[in-house]
Amino acid sequence: MAASSTDSVASRNSTAMVRRDPSADAIPVWYHPTMALTLRTDEELERALDALASSEGLSRQEIIRRAVIERYERSRHRQRVTDSTERMMQRWGDVLDRLGSA
Repeated sequence: MAASSTDSVASRNSTAMVRRDPSADAIPVWYHPTMALTLRTDEELERALDALASSEGLSRQEIIRRAVIERYERSRHRQRVTDSTERMMQRWGDVLDRLGSA
């Protein structure tokens, strides 16, 4: 019996030597795919959020999420248009200059 209690103490001591990240147990696994965000608002934003949420039947969170996604997509579109315009000007710029001076 003494051998098994000695083995148990040795086992506990060897695992105690392994360092663990203390935050590993504090942050649940479900939290990692998405993140929480605190948004500080002023009175104007509060009124706008309330009005939009009420008129569209959506949560304030969904209103904000859609606004961010829409702005992101718009900025991507703007960049694609700019890139396309630059490519077209490199290819057809001389023709456009000649047509403009005719």
